[in-house]
Amino acid sequence: MKTILAAATATVLFSVAAQAAIVAPVSYNMINGETGSFTYWDDSYDGAGSTTTSRAALTGGTGDLTDGFVATDHWNSTGNQTGATPFVGWNNEDVTITFTFAAPTYLSHVIVYHDGNSGGGVLTPSNIEARAEGATFGAVPVDSTDLGATIVSLGLVTDTVELQIFDNRNNGWVMLSEVTFDSGDQVAADVPVPAAAPLLLAGLAGLGLMRRRG
Repeated sequence: MKTILAAATATVLFSVAAQAAIVAPVSYNMINGETGSFTYWDDSYDGAGSTTTSRAALTGGTGDLTDGFVATDHWNSTGNQTGATPFVGWNNEDVTITFTFAAPTYLSHVIVYHDGNSGGGVLTPSNIEARAEGATFGAVPVDSTDLGATIVSLGLVTDTVELQIFDNRNNGWVMLSEVTFDSGDQVAADVPVPAAAPLLLAGLAGLGLMRRRG
């Protein structure tokens, strides 16, 4: 299987803006979330399977992960009196989610919105992989206490993407609030610029100037 290295990926903090159209899957299949202090089930899932049974097989529908709502606070600040949260969560589990689209579609990126190291055993995923058309694309999320948005570059035409979210240290909760697919060639992240970036940009600008003078 061909592997696309992490150089083609990016992981950023919470605020992410896609510069092109979002492509919505027609369904995704996975096991339902679990319960802890609150319930972390996929409450709005409209396919087959029990949305009120932990780890039940869910097939042929869509739900919380593609409803357009991205959590703006951590799991432990968003629970309500019924015990539900905007997160779908799994404990000590490498989760696989298979997304299906209506027809073969160009996908440039997949963005996975997840909680960070926010207490109660909730941890940043250790790795995220997307598999499609015989290729594997990966990104290592920033290990942080913040809410995260991990961007995985795809750049292919497909009707199915298998996404795997790896549990951090095999001893914690994975919490997802949304997964989006983008059809554009660029994704802009509203995040602080790393300290090394201005030096790199200055160097590239200098090379461009030297080329023009030559």
